[in-house]
Amino acid sequence: HLVPDLARNRALIFFGTVYRGSKIGFQGVGGGIAVASLDFKQVTRPVQSLDPNAAEPTYLWQRGERAYTGGYVVVGDMLYCYGGEGHFLSTLIHVARVPLADALDKSAWRYYAGKGVWSTDPAQSKSVYTGGAAGDNIFYSKYLGLFVTVYQPFLDNTVYYRVARQPEGPWSEQAAMFTAAQGTDPS
Repeated sequence: HLVPDLARNRALIFFGTVYRGSKIGFQGVGGGIAVASLDFKQVTRPVQSLDPNAAEPTYLWQRGERAYTGGYVVVGDMLYCYGGEGHFLSTLIHVARVPLADALDKSAWRYYAGKGVWSTDPAQSKSVYTGGAAGDNIFYSKYLGLFVTVYQPFLDNTVYYRVARQPEGPWSEQAAMFTAAQGTDPS
């Protein structure tokens, strides 16, 4: 996703890398934030890892760490980002936050540990809802005055939504938006 940061004359481009082997599926390798000038004439991947021996120092999140590259909302000067944890045929969604000015500083990130607590330890992160198969679309609706997430679960043709008053929730139970026609695979 792309996060405009007008106060610092930049755009943050969240990315993730995966490894796909000969079997179905993939493994996350890492993720980070590239920085672009607002005219996109310059794009860089700055060093973000706190580990001086990291295999890829431009990853904010290394292999084995949850990458918070799955959606975002900005509230005031605070950036909230979402990361998924695969759990059989579902994705448990976690949320982290950081002052927008400090997005490239891994030590400034805080992870939602539940019950209103934000932790410096990513291992304390708790899932806030069960989301979709290929990422969730998260946004603030001025009309509703609520945060909204829209997603489609694994092996399901129905698109669902949830709402919350805060970016970390609590999120409502899922409700169906619509069911798409079954696709076909000609191969």
